[in-house]
Amino acid sequence: MCDEQFTKLNSELRSINLDGGNIVKSNLHRTGSFHTQKLLSSDSTITSSSVKFEMSERLLTIFSRFDDDLVQSYFWSKDYARDFLSLCERVKSVFKTESPVLDIRGATHVFGDVHGNIDDLFFFRDNVWPNGMELTAGKFLFLGDYVDRGICGLEVLTYLFACKTLYPKKVFMIRGNHELRSVNGWEAHYGAKCLLAQCKQRFGKKNGHLIWEAANSVFDFLPVAATLDNDVFCTHGGIPRCLVSKQSRMDILKQVSGGATKECIEEQKESKDLLSDLLWGDPTDGKTALVDKNGFAEGSRGGSACMFTQQAVDEFFLEHGFSLMLRAHQACEDGVSVTMKGKVVTVFSTSKDHGMGNESSCAYLVYEDKQLIAINRFTKAHKQLTPVEVNSLSAA
Repeated sequence: MCDEQFTKLNSELRSINLDGGNIVKSNLHRTGSFHTQKLLSSDSTITSSSVKFEMSERLLTIFSRFDDDLVQSYFWSKDYARDFLSLCERVKSVFKTESPVLDIRGATHVFGDVHGNIDDLFFFRDNVWPNGMELTAGKFLFLGDYVDRGICGLEVLTYLFACKTLYPKKVFMIRGNHELRSVNGWEAHYGAKCLLAQCKQRFGKKNGHLIWEAANSVFDFLPVAATLDNDVFCTHGGIPRCLVSKQSRMDILKQVSGGATKECIEEQKESKDLLSDLLWGDPTDGKTALVDKNGFAEGSRGGSACMFTQQAVDEFFLEHGFSLMLRAHQACEDGVSVTMKGKVVTVFSTSKDHGMGNESSCAYLVYEDKQLIAINRFTKAHKQLTPVEVNSLSAA
């Protein structure tokens, strides 16, 4: 970064009450020559909450100027790599304190897959929380799949991790199937849109792998499900299959610790455990699959992925007292779809990279006082979705 560019960026940051001294001058060619391990060790002594918040606030301020060429250069620099590694350590400490099944109360904005699509994420930012999350009524729940398919997976993670660090009781994130090393490291399948490939492209093979592993070390501690007002079940994919034991499926999920989550999920294709169902499950009418006595069938995604029927939903809801399920995992042309007689609502919050065409939309949900409102991004081909009450969904 030349002296003139560096001075300009610092000046801009100071003009919005940010200490420009936090941006370190560096050469901004796309290289992996920096010493990532050294950066991690040198930063590990900085543990005060004020410094943690300062860094997250600085990152959000940088995102407010995201289209600037200088800011774009920052995301390819060693300074960004250092910031990202430090942010991962700090947000991980937040996720470690949370239950595997979140208990969220009150009005909640719910978002589906983002998949590295910073444009749609910032559309929601500019229209749903234009004055900042802290000044916006309600809480925010993201249902997983933050990376892959899109080209800005690192930026999406940085933005959401910074928000989580600043507002840990307001912003919530759960794990999707793309928050698995076996998926977000699958370069042969996703090519340049794979998270690992993006890390290596920016920072070189060795250091790119360290950045990728830092992100996955955070994913290991993400919650896997959430409930809204003890009435709505939220997860990325499906509902857990029935157990041979008499123990409640939700009780089993709540006992999964962050330390055990990594082993359980990474071996999902062999173990076929409950976590696999949450990350990979899809709804089915059962007409094209062999359904077992509990209403589950072999999934269409391969491996241990399963599908669940109306019967499975009804029995799971009866067992735990739920009336509605919110999930992501499947692309929807309008950004949202309703299945299982109104009991299962799928939301998708990216309009790109899923073969749905240029006219596909994305959406988010607002849940409050047993009312669900679905709102999609307006395009020429799509009108804003009309509000729908949960009770009418259930009776559909």
